[in-house]
Amino acid sequence: MPTSAPGDVGVWTGGPDAFSPVTTTQIGWWDPNATSNFDGKRGAWESCEGGKWFAFLDPNAWKPDHTQLDCFGK
Repeated sequence: MPTSAPGDVGVWTGGPDAFSPVTTTQIGWWDPNATSNFDGKRGAWESCEGGKWFAFLDPNAWKPDHTQLDCFGK
């Protein structure tokens, strides 16, 4: 399977060492006070690090050890 373009669930790829087709992820948190872009109601997922995608197998894509991700409106 060729590498996909980024989409709603990240980048997908295949190959002999692929244990899952999903190779990237975003980190997020539930904000019960935010307004949902989906239905306009209270409660929404908020992205950490400004919505950055993190490669599972690339340690350089993540923050250094013992460093908090930028989440929770900070």
